Amino acid sequence: MTAHQYSTNVIKSEKTLYGACQEGDTFRCAVYSTSCEIGEQWLSPDELESNGRSQCACDQVRTGSCFSPFGVQCVVDSDSCEADSFLSAFVTMAKGEDCFLCDAKVFETLESDTTDSVIIVSDQPKTNDDDDDKPKTSDDDDDKKDVQTASRKTNTVSRTTFGVVLGFMIAGLTLTVVLTSYLVYLNMKPGGTGTRNVENSVV
Repeated sequence: MTAHQYSTNVIKSEKTLYGACQEGDTFRCAVYSTSCEIGEQWLSPDELESNGRSQCACDQVRTGSCFSPFGVQCVVDSDSCEADSFLSAFVTMAKGEDCFLCDAKVFETLESDTTDSVIIVSDQPKTNDDDDDKPKTSDDDDDKKDVQTASRKTNTVSRTTFGVVLGFMIAGLTLTVVLTSYLVYLNMKPGGTGTRNVENSVV
């Protein structure tokens, strides 16, 4: 049983159960019904429970292996091996190799994590996290107003700053017009820099 520290939703986890291959009084946990050898009968997890047999978790399910001169490689099926190198779970077990679907330490780790985790117990009925019908509290309204005020302050310019910038723009435009008018006046004036003195020119 686990829960997130910021949520009231409690998640209950269970072990995945597998079936078994039966031959007489011998049971062998297996992944698929096709994992059974000739003469063995497949029993589903429900059938195992109804017969009073122990349930098969992944740490009890034997798998096959790939035959290799470099050592045993545990695999679930023949798709993980090279051609004609797959050994079934039954043959792998007969050779004295222990290949299981998972390690028992997996459950020890999960139990340790569950013990160390924070479990939130609430007598209130669970509600959807996205429920918009829940009335807003005054604290939520105050927080929302603070965010809106901060956003408004960030996205706006003060009147003083706007006035100063506008004044500089008008002054610059006025100065430009005056200087332009003065230069035009000098060019239009007789003997100004903009006219050529014909008498003193050299032909």
